[in-house]
Amino acid sequence: MPWSRLGAWSIMAALLPGGPLASAEDQLEAVVVVDADEIEDPARKVYMENFLFRPEELRVGPGEKVQWVNLDRVQHDVVVWLNGGKSVASELVGFQGKITILFNVPGTYDYICSPHPFMGGRVVVTE
Repeated sequence: MPWSRLGAWSIMAALLPGGPLASAEDQLEAVVVVDADEIEDPARKVYMENFLFRPEELRVGPGEKVQWVNLDRVQHDVVVWLNGGKSVASELVGFQGKITILFNVPGTYDYICSPHPFMGGRVVVTE
């Protein structure tokens, strides 16, 4: 995902009155970085490899976890953008490190790797 598209989406989301996540409480509970065991379902995994997120877009239901697995020899993280320019960020993880994020609220969530902001992806949470 080109950075310009991600940036444009973030600006548009910030300008929408109310937006998909109207209250501060909703924003805090919409996306949560969690400790989790290995997620076996390949449909809920994203791989960080060759400075790309694969797949670039993933669809899950509310209350489902997504797990990112770092296959690069450099550190990566996941920063998920919320409505109004807020974000939820994971810690950096090294080779074979895992990041698990729980998505509670339906919506479209763009994310990047903060050390490598040209890396971008999207999680779509459908009802």
